[in-house]
Amino acid sequence: MGATNGLAQAVASSMRSIAPSFASSLFSVSLQKKLAGGNMVFFVLLGIALVGVRVSLSIPKSMGLPHR
Repeated sequence: MGATNGLAQAVASSMRSIAPSFASSLFSVSLQKKLAGGNMVFFVLLGIALVGVRVSLSIPKSMGLPHR
């Protein structure tokens, strides 16, 4: 469980460092190409958030661990 937590922390830290440049670049491209009036970035980020919610709902509620 400790290795899984460490991996999750490493992935979260990496995403926090990559996300701002990804979002600003996507916003810049959507303005230049006039995608959805320059607002395509918000649709893409909303889609990513919805995928995350969908994946989180597929996680089992209990893995046979005792409740505290």
